[in-house]
Amino acid sequence: MECKPLYRTDKYIGVDLAESKINKGLKRFPDAEGVISDLRDLNIKGDIVGCFQLIGVNSVFDDTYGNSYTKSVADLIDTTKNGGSLIFNVGGSAIGSEKEIKDLLENNFNRVITEKIRFSKTKRSVGVALLTAILANKGLMSTSQDEMSYILFVAVDKI
Repeated sequence: MECKPLYRTDKYIGVDLAESKINKGLKRFPDAEGVISDLRDLNIKGDIVGCFQLIGVNSVFDDTYGNSYTKSVADLIDTTKNGGSLIFNVGGSAIGSEKEIKDLLENNFNRVITEKIRFSKTKRSVGVALLTAILANKGLMSTSQDEMSYILFVAVDKI
């Protein structure tokens, strides 16, 4: 739920498998809604869907999908309303799937933007860093040896 301050919305829903993370987010943002769920079991759709630090980065997420990155992106697309937008990043083992992911997005959205981003591993909030970078229309570059690379995808106007 760390990205909540960046969204101007009447309703914000944080989704995680870990109840502790949902509870922590709700303490910080009591006006948000928390859902403990597997992405595949979600029965909600959003105008703007953001997913950070999962695809190719989080081993639980990767184990769930068996490294099928296009399947995990397809599930994210399913949670996005028609006319809505999807913002997410991939990293680690999913970096090599950029073309397949972009093709899938281009078949489902009118506009797709990709941005390669590198930043220090010591950044406290990866989701906020990524979202801020795209919203500010600039990439974050770190000169530290302690850096990570991600590909940020922004898909707008779901068909």
